[in-house]
Amino acid sequence: MPVRYEATGCFFDREGQQCEGRQQVLLVPIANPLGELTHLLGIVQDSLWAPAQPGPQELERELERRVMARTNELMAANLHLTYLATHDCLTETYNRRQLLELADNEFRRASRYELALCLMMLDIDNFKLINDELGHLAGDHALRTVAQATLAMVRDCDLVGRYGGDEFIIVLPETDILGARAIAERLSKTLQEAGRLSVSIGIASRAHDDQSMDELIHRADTLLLHAKRNGRNRIECPPDAPPLQRNGTSGQFMPLR
Repeated sequence: MPVRYEATGCFFDREGQQCEGRQQVLLVPIANPLGELTHLLGIVQDSLWAPAQPGPQELERELERRVMARTNELMAANLHLTYLATHDCLTETYNRRQLLELADNEFRRASRYELALCLMMLDIDNFKLINDELGHLAGDHALRTVAQATLAMVRDCDLVGRYGGDEFIIVLPETDILGARAIAERLSKTLQEAGRLSVSIGIASRAHDDQSMDELIHRADTLLLHAKRNGRNRIECPPDAPPLQRNGTSGQFMPLR
């Protein structure tokens, strides 16, 4: 949470009058997609110097100081509220409303400039069984594990959001089907090795005649259903997608972090 504090100190001016110096400091924590604190944004208000016995000008400055302090608190609170309104509290990925809004923006940009765009939909295999046999806390842990692994795998420009239940959507701008599949396979392997979880994934790419992001979501959802029906722990791509080259892919996607 943001922290605000006031630093004070006393000194004597050139006339020998005792004065008090004050600085308002606001620290706002900044975390990476994994939730780890990486930076502190510091906002420091200019020092306000006032004599020990304040006059009218000093009282006016004190009022300004308090107004500024309150403004800083409201700014920090608004930042926090914005995060809560746009993110899923459990997985710290985008919530469905924010995800779809940002995805629509990416679709319009890709359509306007004829850019590649892929969408992955995944869910956790046997998630109901995890909840029923191990409890909902274990289910929550599985959701967080998938979210953290996904956020660590994708780029800053990619969008990751919880679509509903145990389903996640990953939007990959300027990425073709080969690049998307390479990412999906690395993610699947990472989850099996680290979290002992398997996921089913459906991947759709933007077609020239698509009119909205809803069409990509529908195709990815259908392919995800095929992956489930074909035995789970699978990645399903469009039937006309080229095979992935194991010794290096020709897929177009920007460097990963």
